[in-house]
Amino acid sequence: MKKILLGLAFLGLMTQLNAQQMVNKEFVSTVGRAEEEVTPDIIYIDVTLKEFYENGNTKKKAAIDKLEKDLFDSATKAGVKKEDFTIQNIWSYNVPDKKKKDTDILLSRQYRIKVTNLNNLDQLLDGVDKAGIQSTYISEYDYSKKKELEKSLKTKAVLDAKANAQILAEAAGQKIGKAIVLSETP
Repeated sequence: MKKILLGLAFLGLMTQLNAQQMVNKEFVSTVGRAEEEVTPDIIYIDVTLKEFYENGNTKKKAAIDKLEKDLFDSATKAGVKKEDFTIQNIWSYNVPDKKKKDTDILLSRQYRIKVTNLNNLDQLLDGVDKAGIQSTYISEYDYSKKKELEKSLKTKAVLDAKANAQILAEAAGQKIGKAIVLSETP
């Protein structure tokens, strides 16, 4: 029993000494911040096309395939690559025909187009019949040099943290040394 108590006392003493060593270390903890405003150079545009009856004539339907081809041709003329033109969604809707007492099914498709040349943005929809365009909107912005920007901002944030540590150390009459721990929080 004495050995166990002696062992526990020794363990407690070692823990106490180790804790005091950690507490007695002189260190400064700071946070560094960095930000930079960038203009997105990639825009994702969602375009929804829908079939429609030309001039209200239920026998003459503007097919979705033709509308898609027109949109694809306009997009490629505007500088969009084939791989940057994708289908997002497909659906249909019923249109009742009062004369035949029947319904016709018209199709709609939603496309996502990645645009990198913003100067040609106006040309994107020029070749498509306006009656076939149901909606368009910008779904996402992106920046092509994101990794380089992130690296630059991390470097600036570390330098900012170092400057903050310098200010705190000088106020306490101390000097800063090498960094003990660097951590990044998302």
